[in-house]
Amino acid sequence: MEKILDKYDTTTKFYLSPEEIDYLTKKKRADETYTHKGEAFSLGMTMLEVALLENSEDLYNLNPRTIDLEGVEKRIKAL
Repeated sequence: MEKILDKYDTTTKFYLSPEEIDYLTKKKRADETYTHKGEAFSLGMTMLEVALLENSEDLYNLNPRTIDLEGVEKRIKAL
C-alpha cells in the first residue's frame, strides 16, 4: 500500500481489495484487518483469473476507483 500511495493517481491500474480501494479513496485508517483481507482478496482474484483464463482488469473502474463486486460474483458462479 505504501508504494501504491506514493505513485497513486486516477489512471494507474492495480488490483486492490474493496477495503484497500476504500482506504485510498476515503483515506480511512488502514489496520491489520485490511491487510489480511486484502491479501486474501488478491489471492482469490488471482485464482479466479487462472481458473477462467480471463483478465480481471475490466472489473475495476478508475474514476471513481471502485470494483464491480457483482461482476466478481458472476465470474465465481461461472466456475
